[in-house]
Amino acid sequence: MKYRLSFSFSIVVITLVLIPGLVFSASSQLAEEQVWRWGHHTSDLDTLDPAFAVPDMTYSAGNGVLNGLVRLKPGTLDFDKLEGDLAESWEVSKDGLVYTFHLRKGVQWHKGYGEFTAEDVKYTFDRLKNPELGSPYAAKYLIIDQVEVLDKYTVQIILKAPSSFFIMDQVLAYQAGMIVCKKQGEEIGLKKMGVDIIGTGPFMVEDYKAKEKITFVKKPNYFRGAPILDRLEMYFMPNVASRTMAFIKGDLDAIYGERESYWVDDVKKTKTVIVDAVPLGSGAELNFNMTKKPLDNIKVRKALAMTADRKVFREFFGDIWAEMTAPVPPSYYATLPKDQTPEELLYQGDVQTAKKLLAEAGYKDGFKMMAYTTDKPYYKAILEICQNLWKPLGVELEIRVVDHTTFHANIRKDMNHVVVYYAGRAPVADSFLTQFYYSKSAIGQKTQVTNFSHYGTVDADGDGKIDSVDDLIEAARGELNQQKQKEMYYKAQLEILRDIPAKPLHELTKVIARHNWFDPGVEIKGLMIFGYPLEKARILKH
Repeated sequence: MKYRLSFSFSIVVITLVLIPGLVFSASSQLAEEQVWRWGHHTSDLDTLDPAFAVPDMTYSAGNGVLNGLVRLKPGTLDFDKLEGDLAESWEVSKDGLVYTFHLRKGVQWHKGYGEFTAEDVKYTFDRLKNPELGSPYAAKYLIIDQVEVLDKYTVQIILKAPSSFFIMDQVLAYQAGMIVCKKQGEEIGLKKMGVDIIGTGPFMVEDYKAKEKITFVKKPNYFRGAPILDRLEMYFMPNVASRTMAFIKGDLDAIYGERESYWVDDVKKTKTVIVDAVPLGSGAELNFNMTKKPLDNIKVRKALAMTADRKVFREFFGDIWAEMTAPVPPSYYATLPKDQTPEELLYQGDVQTAKKLLAEAGYKDGFKMMAYTTDKPYYKAILEICQNLWKPLGVELEIRVVDHTTFHANIRKDMNHVVVYYAGRAPVADSFLTQFYYSKSAIGQKTQVTNFSHYGTVDADGDGKIDSVDDLIEAARGELNQQKQKEMYYKAQLEILRDIPAKPLHELTKVIARHNWFDPGVEIKGLMIFGYPLEKARILKH
């Protein structure tokens, strides 16, 4: 039988439109020129390889080029209604270990690379698991034991242990779950694929100009039918002022917005603008690098955590802000509820208590730290706020602002004392816990992901033993009883909060904006990517 998910997710959707709630309509007729122009916040793009799709431009741009085995319905986050993408259907064995996928026939790779087959699926997942590749997503694919090709259009993925979330995480058409072309991979060898990646999606890479733009053209023989848009132009525009001005003038059809209430209010003054502020939000935490002194001391981390006051962040971010008191974002399945979290683990203390903790740790006069951050305002703002909140403790935080690509490179070289990181993942506890708190995800491991604190590889509480929740994460992942599974995830999150490798702060909604002449072709209720679904999108006369 076709696999059905047993978990339900309730995600609130907010769509912001013009004051007083009226957006002036564009014509329903198609524009003569079907070219979509998008302004993104990043300064450049070095790859579309899904195995390295950490920067959001990589997986957002790649979304129109590549496909996965299964996908969310475009414009939704309805995980109860996943649909086949490159797979037409699938079955799961009774023991939850064997997933059999029946693939679409006749799907063609771009640019004459031949037909998509089961060999491409096997190549994709074998490649992800290979430590020599160095994919930042390798750790979450270690659950795969082997991939077997049964015939040209049938493939089996055999797991080492059952996983309730395998379909909605590892094989979802998102980030590393996208299928790559075996023929192209064998041509370039085991290394990062470049920007000119071969896919099966509705658009093909046409041209790339460093630090300027990347362009795509439609694939006429796309298996779901040719797109209406003939061409996509995605511009690298890290400066928010110039990006916004180009959008307001109409030079861009849609842009990556700013997660700040003043920006939303400002762009809504233009009569043709629609702002989509929707989930999936991005959870933000202050990750303390426990391999750097004095952050190896739990009293120091507690002092920093309790003075990083969530109320200040709420005032700064306004309506796009939601409180995050657990290591898993509040909109995710099996996040630890606030009312089940002991008061002391909320870390809402005062400056005097924090000073006392620092004195006990031997730092009564404070200390110095350094952190690289991206030029994204909502990243930088967190460190700037913390910089001021920590001053009364005598803590000096040096903030070094770099472009977004350099930021991602630096934090993966263990250069920061504190890492501020926003992440949107498959909205289940397993995805966040695995990537941020699982030992094999720690920076420096061959399977590193985003465990910037090194939790699970160091002594977090000072008792001389390594502290880890690996066993709980692994056990919960394979537990098919929903209540028991939740209890395991709750226990893991409580242990993490006690050891305080990171201070959970908040979850922010996505903010993207469009003119009313750009019709995405679907209702926008939620998005995994930072951009719009383009398979049915069109430009209207205006």
